[in-house]
Amino acid sequence: MKYLILSIVFTCLYNSTASAFVVNQVPLLKDNPSQVQYITDMLNYSFNKLNIDLEFRQRPDKRSILEVNMGLADAEFTRIKSITQHYENLIIIPESMITVDLVAFSIDKAIDLNNFTLKENPYHIGYVAGFKMAENALINHRLKSYVSHRDKLFNLLINKRFDIVLYIQKEGINRIEKTLTALNKTDRYYNISTPLQSPKLYFVLNKRHQELVPKLTIYFKEFKSKYPINSYYQNPKYFYPF
Repeated sequence: MKYLILSIVFTCLYNSTASAFVVNQVPLLKDNPSQVQYITDMLNYSFNKLNIDLEFRQRPDKRSILEVNMGLADAEFTRIKSITQHYENLIIIPESMITVDLVAFSIDKAIDLNNFTLKENPYHIGYVAGFKMAENALINHRLKSYVSHRDKLFNLLINKRFDIVLYIQKEGINRIEKTLTALNKTDRYYNISTPLQSPKLYFVLNKRHQELVPKLTIYFKEFKSKYPINSYYQNPKYFYPF
């Protein structure tokens, strides 16, 4: 009954406002504006060629993917490829958008992350609910807990409620620095592991948009060839003009 009511509410909201192709954006990359800009420009470039207007919406991780799976939004960026194994109504564009590094963060000086692996360690590890990359990495780990939001994740790490948290490297560094500042911490020590995984991230569609896959695959490749991401980081003015 709870999910039926939520479905009805989301459907009413969606139908009352949807006049464009709705793309959900999860918080994962929010602390890396350059990557977000790269992805949104890739989407604008590709959908312009299809004469489709886009509307971008911010959503929490779990709600975002549920909306796309239920057809209450049209698409989402970005997810790992295996997300389609967990939701029956999702398809991906096979050309990836970006590659990221999943790493471990800790503020405990006694924890050595130089040779850290997820195999057989005694640490209490935190992650964000709906963050499939971390969920999959921790599937066999015994002592783990999830939180609803990345801000809470790093707050709990700094307050020593977690020994370690898993997050994307660049975004995690930005987030932990902001959290240390917000909490007025004088000791700003933290440690980062080498990448535990370096997965590619993809654009996810509701399967009712299957017909868009071939052309979006071509346009994504075309965009990445014309506007390499490393060139953009070095010189944003080089970037595709909208």
